[in-house]
Amino acid sequence: MWYECGYAMPDMPLFLTPQLHVKVPLETTYGATWKILPEQLRSAVTTGKLPLA
Repeated sequence: MWYECGYAMPDMPLFLTPQLHVKVPLETTYGATWKILPEQLRSAVTTGKLPLA
């Protein structure tokens, strides 16, 4: 299964045991994390360049 940029990430199973899983809300979790990520780190993710120390 492959997902392209610009599309919402689907909920996916997180297996706790081979028979037991819970659905993980990937898009919601990613969006919430991105909103609180410091600007320097967001820039590093989007540009691929680490901030200067």
